[in-house]
Amino acid sequence: RSFAKSMYLLLGAGVVSAALAAVSTRIAIAAAIGSAALALIAKGLFPGRPRKLASAHRLQRVRALLSLLRGGKTPYDLAAFLEAEGSPDDGKVVLSLTLEPALHNFLRSMHGGAIASAVDVCTTLAIVSAGGFPGVSTSLGVSYLAGCGPGEKIRIEATVLKLGATLAYTECRLFRGSDGALMARGWHVKHVVPPLPLSPLLSLRPALAARLLAHLAPVRQRAAAKAAAAAAEPEPRDEKGKTEYFGRFGEIGHDLLGWDAPLQDALCFAGEGAAAGGGGVASPARWRFKVGPAHVNGYGALHGGCTASVIDSLGTAAIALGEGGECGVAVSLDVQYLSPAKKGDEVVWEASVLKRGGRLATMEVRAHAVPKGGRGRGKLLAVGSLTKSLRGPGASAEGAEPQSLRAGYPLNL
Repeated sequence: RSFAKSMYLLLGAGVVSAALAAVSTRIAIAAAIGSAALALIAKGLFPGRPRKLASAHRLQRVRALLSLLRGGKTPYDLAAFLEAEGSPDDGKVVLSLTLEPALHNFLRSMHGGAIASAVDVCTTLAIVSAGGFPGVSTSLGVSYLAGCGPGEKIRIEATVLKLGATLAYTECRLFRGSDGALMARGWHVKHVVPPLPLSPLLSLRPALAARLLAHLAPVRQRAAAKAAAAAAEPEPRDEKGKTEYFGRFGEIGHDLLGWDAPLQDALCFAGEGAAAGGGGVASPARWRFKVGPAHVNGYGALHGGCTASVIDSLGTAAIALGEGGECGVAVSLDVQYLSPAKKGDEVVWEASVLKRGGRLATMEVRAHAVPKGGRGRGKLLAVGSLTKSLRGPGASAEGAEPQSLRAGYPLNL
């Protein structure tokens, strides 16, 4: 809208300049005609006020962005799994995906990090459908309400609650296809100020924007970018096996499964502090992480879905390193995005148990950049917390070896 207004002002500026120029009447007339022509062109291309997009135009924008994402290398965009179903209202999109092995957690339900990535990506698509620009994330959170089984079809509804001048506030709900049960509810706050060169494109009339998108972003079929099937996964798939899996998370030679697989060889356990006593705060366990091509978004920065996924997994690992003998089930997750990390950067993740009670445990995970030279602590990149529901001491896995005194392993980054 501001771009259109500036074009309209060109008419007045042209007339004034022509009058002041006193070079010749012919030049003044030509300048006035030229300014009027530019103003008419601007009025034709850019509406003077925002117009509500039709459902077909909203859906086209969503599918165009999904098509662009399918050309990327990161699994955290979920473009290989998402299918756009419709856009029934302004700022609302409906998508679906099928729970495949690449999205699994250890117990073959949908990984909490995959759900957080779905909230990230689907609310971004909702912002685009409303005519907004998908900038960087500022914060994201998820409440986990129910699980699902392998092969389950999941319906996702993402809605823009408010699209402001600088920030967009959104929510996302995931429903189990078999019975319609609400699996998770998430929220996402995103920066939406576009770069100056893109402002004219975002101000185009919807019909012109639709034609431009049809030429610039032809729709890629989802099957063409399908992710490879996950490798064979070991048994047992019970609480004991889960605790053992996360108790060795990031250890050299320890295979990461399902949604955790993209972290293989990039994330390495670097040492553990003292165990918590009396429900207090433990000194954090540490992992080193090198940001690779599979971990970055379209801006070349660490993907918000990757950050949320690491916080989910390392928060679980922090509790697995303790003496309780179980990892629990995620109840909620939240992330604050503070600074970006670029491809090739090294990051130190620190996870600690803030409090472990009889039925709930809350973990905090912090990500710091590694300064050049590898010494000291760099800027804070992200802070997140994970709350998990526990079954209690009576349900601890028998025979599970305590992991709290495990020594650190050498880095392989």
